[in-house]
Amino acid sequence: MPDSPASVVAEVIGHVGKDRVRLLDIARETQTRLGFLGDEAVEAIASSLGMRPVEVRDALSFYTFFNVKKTGRTTIRLSTCVSSKSRGEVARALSEEIGVAFGETTPDGAITLAETSWHV
Repeated sequence: MPDSPASVVAEVIGHVGKDRVRLLDIARETQTRLGFLGDEAVEAIASSLGMRPVEVRDALSFYTFFNVKKTGRTTIRLSTCVSSKSRGEVARALSEEIGVAFGETTPDGAITLAETSWHV
């Protein structure tokens, strides 16, 4: 049986340290272990660091590499930056080829299409 989000967070904090300034490190390692940062993980992180869950979610929402829901084994990110002139054509082609819209995961859990405001 897989570890619960609370036990994973406790182990990560034991390794990284129980310090709010390490929030992103804690979130990154927790996501690596769990695959994503769902409500249980966010609540465990917040409780352990003396924060409110909304504060943790707010910090995570700033970074596109944190996933608050389960994603595919592979995530393809496409920039939404204004300077990406061919973005619409590329997005349509990816969506048609893979068979899902951006923000969705293929039924087999293999690929998630996601948007990012950063050039990668």
